[in-house]
Amino acid sequence: MAGFAEDLVWHCRQLAVEEPVVVGHSMGGNVALELAASYPDFAAAIVTAFSFRDPKKAVNDRYPPE
Repeated sequence: MAGFAEDLVWHCRQLAVEEPVVVGHSMGGNVALELAASYPDFAAAIVTAFSFRDPKKAVNDRYPPE
């Protein structure tokens, strides 16, 4: 998923897209969550639909609560 998230960030930067709203369906939702965890200030919003990963766990795995 990390590679897909990196690709998405690269494409947005190439197109000069700032603060995109990222919508991911199914596996794309996992990519969106990876993007949110890896690049927390990049997207304006993340929307997932019919994804199979717990969003809170995805972010907490990367940034454990203190």
